[in-house]
Amino acid sequence: MARRSTTVVAVGLAALSVAAPASAEWLLSGSGTATASATALTATGQPTAAQSATNQDVTVSWTTTNPAPTRYSVLRRHTTTGATTSAECVASPCLDPAVPAGSYTYTVTPKLGTDWTGSASPTSQTLTVTDKVGPTVTPQCPPVATPPPSYTRGSNGTWVTTCAGAVRFTASDTGGMGTVSVSVREGDGKYLGTNGNFNSNGEVKLAPTSSTAGAYSLTISESKFTVGMTYAVTIYASDTAGNTTTTPYSFIISG
Repeated sequence: MARRSTTVVAVGLAALSVAAPASAEWLLSGSGTATASATALTATGQPTAAQSATNQDVTVSWTTTNPAPTRYSVLRRHTTTGATTSAECVASPCLDPAVPAGSYTYTVTPKLGTDWTGSASPTSQTLTVTDKVGPTVTPQCPPVATPPPSYTRGSNGTWVTTCAGAVRFTASDTGGMGTVSVSVREGDGKYLGTNGNFNSNGEVKLAPTSSTAGAYSLTISESKFTVGMTYAVTIYASDTAGNTTTTPYSFIISG
């Protein structure tokens, strides 16, 4: 292998972190001086890549070379678009966090000091990362806060002037949105029903009004509130893969 200078590439891939007690971490640059010959820096074996059972983190593992490099460049390639992202890790295994859904392969290249780069490993088998993360839900008015925010009734009350008379939030998902619903409970008692009154004994999941920008609203007439009561809101948002995000929070009608 020829002796050459290299530039560490770290494009878009989130910081790789420790996947096991071994000293594995994601590095953005290397340091040190190479003392071994280039011919001694051999390629690793074929890496393996596995997705977490609960999220979209991917663990990449490989066989350590001898002599051990000071770091490894781990490259992820999208099998459809060919897009690549890479960064560096000091040991195997390493964690590639929050990988977007899609199909990928990985290669690992050993490096020693700042000057020596070995050959890339054989390409891993294709890993298809499935969507396991529900939509991102952001309550806007009322917001999530501790203590819960307070509003007043009346046509000029803050429920109307601040929240425009509605529970408002955004929901989005990179894989596509599914269904969205909202329930509202008055104190420890009844739920808001389809008739706009708090008279339902069981939870009623109401469909909010939506917009193409991912903004949602559920109108509640200020006249339906009871002064001094706490109102518990629960937002249910699912994506096209069936993942659901449940977002509970509350607000108070103080006057």
